[in-house]
Formats: sequence, C-alpha cells, structure tokens
Amino acid sequence: MSFILSQPNIAKLAALLLVFTFNAKAQTHLASPSTAAPMTSKSSVSERWSYQCKDNHCFINQVLIARNNEKAGVVGAINIALSAQKQPILTLRFSSTAKKEFGLGIKIDEGKPVRISIQQCDTKVCESNIVVDDTMLAELNNGKRFMVAFMNAEKEQTTLPFSLDGFSQAYEKLLTHANQ
Repeated sequence: MSFILSQPNIAKLAALLLVFTFNAKAQTHLASPSTAAPMTSKSSVSERWSYQCKDNHCFINQVLIARNNEKAGVVGAINIALSAQKQPILTLRFSSTAKKEFGLGIKIDEGKPVRISIQQCDTKVCESNIVVDDTMLAELNNGKRFMVAFMNAEKEQTTLPFSLDGFSQAYEKLLTHANQ
C-alpha cells in the first residue's frame, strides 16, 4: 500500500474533528526533577509556529484545527524539541482513527515521500517520533509545506497540511535557548 500525497481534502479534515490533550512533556525529558530550573513559562508565536518553554523544557509546535460550522477541533499537531544530545526530535500527533499497520506517509513540498511507523495509539490520539537528520532539517527550513498522510479503518487517506512558514525563525529560537 502506498500513499499518494496530494492537497488536503478539507471535508475529510472537518469530518475528523478530534480534540485531544496536547501534552508537550510527553515527548522528551531534557531535565530530571533534581536538575530542573525553577518553574517558568514563556511562549511566543512565529507565523504559524509557536515556541514554548516550561520548566526548562522548550519546544516549537504547530496545531492544525478544522472548523465545521459552529464546531472546531484539533486534527493534528507537530512538535520539535531537542534531545539531551541536542538532536531535534519531531513528534506528530494525529487522529486515533489512523490504522497503525499502514503507518504514515510524510513529504516536504515536492520532495520524496517517506514512510514511517505509527509508534503508539490510544483512544484519543496516535503518535510518531522522528529523529530529524541534517537533510530533513534543511528541507524543513527551506520548505513551504509538510504533509502527513494516514489511512483510517475504511482505508481512506487523510492528509494533514502543516505550514512551514515561520519554521526557521521558531527553530532558531529553540536552538538559541538550548545553547544558553
């Protein structure tokens, strides 16, 4: 089974209204409780990307929200944080209707599609983590659109379109904090 990554189908996104808790601490543990700094919280927005720091755990993220008349809900989220070794880790969160056995298709602009595994799902959300290499980081910095596609139980594809506008500025801010 292969993914055909195309422009998003807004009707499918709206039909997938999904609300889930966005728990940033779940993706990486950069400081142990004994070395954690005093509780502080900072946030800012760079285009569609936001930068957040809480308890010395910093990350950038983007959340996709679908609207259908009076209703709105989160349909996907992307986070990037730095591991203890300063390696960027990208975490994708998306609908629990995704079929784990099909995995995900990801693609930046017109680049080569890549298939990755869905690492875990519960009743509210599925999640995948990717170690970002230099090639992918360059594509994220220079790209316009990061597409994520998955199949549901009916074998229908859903494509989530994340904008890369403002990514470079937000990532630079993340690196600046990490080097302090």
